[in-house]
Amino acid sequence: MTGCRLIKLLRHPLFFPLAVAVGYFGLNLLLVLNHEPWRDEANPWQIAKALRLDNLFEVLRVEPHPPLWFLILAPFAKLGLPYITTNLISLTIMTLAVFLLARHGPFSKKAVILIAMSAAFFYFNPVISRNYCLVAMGVVVVAMAYKSRLEHPLRYAGALMLLCQSHFLAMGLAGVLTVAFGVEYLRKFGWARIGRLAIGLLLVGASVGVSLPIVIGNLGAHSLIVDLEPLAADWLLDLNLSLFGTVLPIFELSFGAVMLFLGLCFPRQLLFLLTSIGLWVFTLLNIYKVSATQPQRSTLLILFLIFAFWTMHDEKPRKLSKMPRWAGKIETLKLLRRIPVAVLFLLPVVATIPHTIIVDI
Repeated sequence: MTGCRLIKLLRHPLFFPLAVAVGYFGLNLLLVLNHEPWRDEANPWQIAKALRLDNLFEVLRVEPHPPLWFLILAPFAKLGLPYITTNLISLTIMTLAVFLLARHGPFSKKAVILIAMSAAFFYFNPVISRNYCLVAMGVVVVAMAYKSRLEHPLRYAGALMLLCQSHFLAMGLAGVLTVAFGVEYLRKFGWARIGRLAIGLLLVGASVGVSLPIVIGNLGAHSLIVDLEPLAADWLLDLNLSLFGTVLPIFELSFGAVMLFLGLCFPRQLLFLLTSIGLWVFTLLNIYKVSATQPQRSTLLILFLIFAFWTMHDEKPRKLSKMPRWAGKIETLKLLRRIPVAVLFLLPVVATIPHTIIVDI
């Protein structure tokens, strides 16, 4: 009887997600307990202590981020809890994101473990307490709601609200998803159910509108941090170094292969990925006076890729008969067809694991 119960427990749909989440929380908790606080972590915590509704936008002009992260920290900071609480909050949010990814994502168990160990989920975002943890949670929640977005528009709008409030660097993904959602909904239902669409768009608009004073106050206020001339060389090599620990063109090769595959089979996901990266670059150039290759910012590119891979499973691939004739004549495309799709997408994700582990140590 004991053996049967054990087998039944191991086969329970919640066992693997819970096991991964507990292991993930434990490993990162060890890092949290040995983590030396950064100034970037301390600023939001101190701001949250003094934050009031009447000085919200005035304060956030100095720390230009959407308000949600500060509002999450405020109750804990105002209660006088120890500073490590901010790291535990990030770790809790990231652990929940890993659990939801393991429970609802279209990934194999091995893929889930690899994703949880990648730079997008391990150390950088759970241990270093910043609002990047909200991006991971937002990406997961939106991906979960993506399949039933037309049947449950308000649920989807709520997920997009969270993504909008996570970080300005995620606004590109949130924006293109909102526009695509509105067009899809009108094509399917016309004006018959415009009420639910209007409410959903108003909710997303309100989430963006709350942050507009911060954007307007900082847009163009900083000098460009990336020289466009070496953009295709030095800057991208630095990005490789940030994510993968090497200047080898892993980013260009792996993302290029993925984009080529998406363009041929899932053009909608390619649009999501390109828009996300494009607005990511625009925001870094025009809102933040920071390095574009700082690890936490770089990990968002991996999150965008994971989102494209996740939602690709909810779409019908374009038929081979509808692909351009020239596509079948290119040797690179013939090679791509021999690579399993999961391997193609997980390559840049897995490539970040060794560097992330070295940084942890």
